[in-house]
Amino acid sequence: MVLDEKILRAAYGNFASSFDEQFGEFGKAPKFPPSMRLQMLLRMAHRVGETRALGRQR
Repeated sequence: MVLDEKILRAAYGNFASSFDEQFGEFGKAPKFPPSMRLQMLLRMAHRVGETRALGRQR
């Protein structure tokens, strides 16, 4: 299955909504996301240009 932009954006939206802005990281303990999620953030930044996935504002 090819990850097209629509699928990638949906996954990013779900993942980004779990980000804990007060304490950092994602969701509840443990605060470190699995490497697969980090790879998805990098892919989102590279393929779609979503710089917020890298922790930077546009």
